[in-house]
Amino acid sequence: MRCGAGLSGLDGLVPRMRDQEFTDDGRETIRRGSANVRSAADWLEAGAGRRMTVYPSPLNT
Repeated sequence: MRCGAGLSGLDGLVPRMRDQEFTDDGRETIRRGSANVRSAADWLEAGAGRRMTVYPSPLNT
């Protein structure tokens, strides 16, 4: 998936999440997903201008 395609999906998701009640498990799932997105963004930033094969993907761990 292209990053832009994944991010464009958030455009509609965030407004739908307003005023929603989440369970503790639901909030933890959102936290884990957000951490994965941050990790992937850090990985992309670290590899910008370098050979990406040098950096293992954080999503494959």
